[in-house]
Amino acid sequence: MFVIHKSHSKNNLLNLINDLSLKIIFSHQDSKKDIQNKIKDFCSSDLNKKFEENLYNIKNLYDLKCFLISANPQKKLSIKEKKNVMFLAKQIINYVLHSKCLEWIPYYNSHQDVIDDLDYLKKYGDIPSVRRACNLMNQTLVPQDHFIPVISPHIKEKLKEKKEKKWQVIPTYNFNKGSFTLKFE
Repeated sequence: MFVIHKSHSKNNLLNLINDLSLKIIFSHQDSKKDIQNKIKDFCSSDLNKKFEENLYNIKNLYDLKCFLISANPQKKLSIKEKKNVMFLAKQIINYVLHSKCLEWIPYYNSHQDVIDDLDYLKKYGDIPSVRRACNLMNQTLVPQDHFIPVISPHIKEKLKEKKEKKWQVIPTYNFNKGSFTLKFE
């Protein structure tokens, strides 16, 4: 038997079951421990299971077990770390919005400090402020110096869906000219 890493939340496990179409019957009233036990039972019952292409890049049960044993890639930060990441991202956003003028941002002493912080932040691309800081900084840099934030597959999929919905044309008002006759009987 293997132990599922504690960083996987109940909702993450339920999403994993749904995304991989695992034949596990669950209720949203089940506890995290119950769901973990059901996943363990599933992994021990069908050893030759193959999965279709998915967001997790899991192809077989061995990959699934490795994914569950390791830390959840979506939960990299503690609260203190996230607070620090958000602070740095906001400082970089202010730095870029103030035309890269160090006098306006007392937190930084040199441009290299900003570059170092962005290099540290880019691995937390799931956080919207980090993506915004990278995008704003990339607009002012030459292409070979761009900072590409690392974004998990789930967030990439959500951003793609959001972008597609944004560009859908939905008519909200139709105006018709002409004479109309209403009869009430």
